[in-house]
Amino acid sequence: MLHHVGLTIIEPAEIGRFYEAVLHFHRLKQFTLDSEEVLHSIFATDRQTEVFMLVYQDLKLEIFIDPEGEKGRFTHLCLEYDNPDEVSDHAHQQGYRRWIKRGPNRVTHFIWDKSGNMFKIKRKEIAS
Repeated sequence: MLHHVGLTIIEPAEIGRFYEAVLHFHRLKQFTLDSEEVLHSIFATDRQTEVFMLVYQDLKLEIFIDPEGEKGRFTHLCLEYDNPDEVSDHAHQQGYRRWIKRGPNRVTHFIWDKSGNMFKIKRKEIAS
């Protein structure tokens, strides 16, 4: 069971512009990660970091603010929406990078936030 996914972004303003406005996440809490032991042992840094916990339906994101933001090449979140075209179009209209994969039975949208995090957006599957 997935509890949350941790991502790194460069600009705190992306919380409102992308995660809330485009992907429909809502803020649960915000805190400063300032434990030297945790920062050094787990994240290999000594720099305090602002963290936002967001939720959309049953999915939680833990967003770390890091101006030097390291990115994973294949790291992404796959999100299902009733209206994936609207989410993709809204992201594109807001100036976010988008790529659309058109298959014989499915259209899959890929969108990126300004920090380079990738989101695979697809239509919510109907349980049979």
